[in-house]
Amino acid sequence: MEKTPAKRETSQSLGAETTGLEGGTNALNPPAFQLTANPAQRPTPPDNPQNPNDQPITLAQATVTGGPQVNQRGGANGQRTTANPATPPTPVTLTRSVGIGGANLPADVRQVQDRLSTMGYLSAADLTAERPPATQTTALADRAISRTIAAIVQYMNAQFGRPGTLIEPNQASATFINRDLAQALGTVAVGAAVGQGAQNNAADVRAVQTRLRAIDYLQEAALTAETPGAAVTGRIADANLTQTIAAIRAFNVAVAGSSLAIIRTGSREQELLNNPPRFTVANVNITNSVGTGGQNNAADVRAVQARLVALGYLTAAQQTAEGPLPTATQPVGAGTLTQTIAAINQFQHAMSIPANGRITPNEESHRQLINPSLPEKSNVNLTANVGRGQANPNASVRPVQDRLHALGILSTADYTAELVNAATPGNAAATAIPRTLAAIDTFCRTVVGTTDGRIDAGGRAQRILNDPTYGTLANFNREANNTEAGYDFQSNNGAINRIIRAVEAVEAGHYTGEIGAVLTNGAGTAASFGKGQVIGGTAITTLQNNQGMRDHYGITNAMLTDMNTRAANVGRHYTAIFALVPQAGSTQAALNTAITAYTTANGQTFVRETGLAADDIARIFHTANMRKRIEAVAVPRNRTSVNDTVDVGAQVDRLLANPEFSTSTTYIGVNRSSLLTYFRNTGTMGENRAAFVTKAIFNHPEGQRMRNAMTDNNGQAIGRTLVVDTYNSANRGVPAATPNRERAVAAVTAIIHNAGGTAEGHARRLNAVYTTPYVARFLTQWDRG
Repeated sequence: MEKTPAKRETSQSLGAETTGLEGGTNALNPPAFQLTANPAQRPTPPDNPQNPNDQPITLAQATVTGGPQVNQRGGANGQRTTANPATPPTPVTLTRSVGIGGANLPADVRQVQDRLSTMGYLSAADLTAERPPATQTTALADRAISRTIAAIVQYMNAQFGRPGTLIEPNQASATFINRDLAQALGTVAVGAAVGQGAQNNAADVRAVQTRLRAIDYLQEAALTAETPGAAVTGRIADANLTQTIAAIRAFNVAVAGSSLAIIRTGSREQELLNNPPRFTVANVNITNSVGTGGQNNAADVRAVQARLVALGYLTAAQQTAEGPLPTATQPVGAGTLTQTIAAINQFQHAMSIPANGRITPNEESHRQLINPSLPEKSNVNLTANVGRGQANPNASVRPVQDRLHALGILSTADYTAELVNAATPGNAAATAIPRTLAAIDTFCRTVVGTTDGRIDAGGRAQRILNDPTYGTLANFNREANNTEAGYDFQSNNGAINRIIRAVEAVEAGHYTGEIGAVLTNGAGTAASFGKGQVIGGTAITTLQNNQGMRDHYGITNAMLTDMNTRAANVGRHYTAIFALVPQAGSTQAALNTAITAYTTANGQTFVRETGLAADDIARIFHTANMRKRIEAVAVPRNRTSVNDTVDVGAQVDRLLANPEFSTSTTYIGVNRSSLLTYFRNTGTMGENRAAFVTKAIFNHPEGQRMRNAMTDNNGQAIGRTLVVDTYNSANRGVPAATPNRERAVAAVTAIIHNAGGTAEGHARRLNAVYTTPYVARFLTQWDRG
């Protein structure tokens, strides 16, 4: 993995030593399409002159069908609405839960079906096919109401931003179904793709534009300027759709988690365009915790309440009753926030977060409040491996199916068709779960980076399945192994391409997709990503130096400056914390005292400057304790070499037997395999610092754009662009008279990519460069041409 030339520490990913960058904070920079902190404050768009009655749009090629008479525009808070029926629907009053794993009593099922039909999620045919007779009293099996469950998933996705499968009494899933908050919008059935480089048939373009306007991604002026006339047919040139293409990309970044500027037929982005969450992503600025046991600063309370109102968990009347006055500056007593705290609990339950009634800056509940579509952390408990060629016991297959469906990788139709009963003894035959196995393979190739199509109990794939966001605001990139995604990198320089092939072979080998670094670290976030294993700090520099790539991802210099400042602040706090841990390590009692003291004195500043959570202070302390204890006992060796003359395994086991050490490694989740690497080459512990930087960048409001830039098409564009920049530096720094100069330039390029430094400095010590393990492996690949 590559880092910037200044101040690096080597780090490890996918078996290759790589460097660590120090690095930085961010003042918020608004995106190209501003997502308001309180969508309720957005003005209602003016009437559409081409559709004055707001009827479902029907076009020759692109038809919007299904659902009730639907208003195709967002209402006052950007949510979907429908014309109010003359007679309000009968309220849903459930006695038990309905959906997968629910009680599914017939009377409850009928109520949910009726309401979903009224809202446009369950068709008349599906209602007729699955409606239980009025005389039926026995509970229905999940598979007997599979189409009803599919409708529940659609409703939950639109309402909460995630494909939930269960509506529970007295919870938000049931409460909201009685409100006009998430009406079905109808289907945008495009005949061919729309967007950058797409077919862009006029009728298809009009349908996509209308929907983008309805959900506030395309402004009225842009719609007016770029909508093809009613008589226009045929392809519309990209040049005439610049604002539409930008809106498509903004929608995909915010909702689909990709950087694509295209809506493909039959794709996930089209599915989400048909059934988008009713809310927008919104930054919720808080400086301290709100709710039960929180600091409850007035400004923070107002921000959380406004967001809860926008999401529907708190009513405007409740906000008025409990909201601090705009002029209030003193903390609010928790006793005066009973309805706000109840709304926080409802929100946390709906988001599958342990409900503690408190929102803490940059922690799980806060991230979900900002973006409810973000996958929550999970605890997929496997007792056996699952996937291609495995025994696949039902008890392990079912939680994987549940999680892959929640992540949107296993479709609802495939999920309900193959759902196994975890309580049933025995294994699931491969012939019974082919679509589940295909989804596992997709997850592994795209998100994990592996090609074996299996999730091992306790392994890397399971860790990523539990938290594919790495505890940040950045979702996994669904287009990571799409060769058509991302910036178009081209190089006709044979020498550079030869180096690129060798670097990618050493760094990532046969891996595909996001390819996060394998080495575990104190941050819990992979330090580097992609074929070239680029870390977040270096990605900033690469984008700063390449305007075309920057423009492609809609990343401005101001955003990069914010990210770089955030990275620098991470480095500053990291260094300050390291200085507080004794050289030979700390006892846990002393460490906890130091954590409390630092958090008390600097916690709010740390959170504000880095975008990390207060818990990351403790993670850095425990990381420092791990590193210093390793460095105190590890046999000294060159930071770029590996010395296996001692029994490294025995060294690691002796340290792990000491609770003063093992408590820290358990806290930060560093596994034994990574500890072995750290012992063999203490320089690789720079991975930890680099990972905190990458974590802070991914937790930036525009972190998704950066993650996509680092991982699109296996991260090849940014990795190869970085190699070009590094090669140019090496080519300038290696003297012309150097023997076998082409090989020397390649070796210097490799060592800079891996360990930093200057070309001139490495050129003066070429013999040492040639013998470093990383360069030796690189040259083996380079010699193959």
